[in-house]
Amino acid sequence: MIVDDIVRTGRTLNALIELVNSAGARLVGVSVLISMSKSWIDKLRDRNVRVDVILDLSDLRS
Repeated sequence: MIVDDIVRTGRTLNALIELVNSAGARLVGVSVLISMSKSWIDKLRDRNVRVDVILDLSDLRS
């Protein structure tokens, strides 16, 4: 399980997922406290990664 506080683009999460995979570990999901966009969520779900977001602020961005 990867836990992150704030995600904007998802690039750091992608790097962490690659690190987990390269270590031979099994990723059970990603949990994020605050999401600033939605695009990264779909990309991870397309990779069959479970994603949980506590607070979605993507609609508040200008």
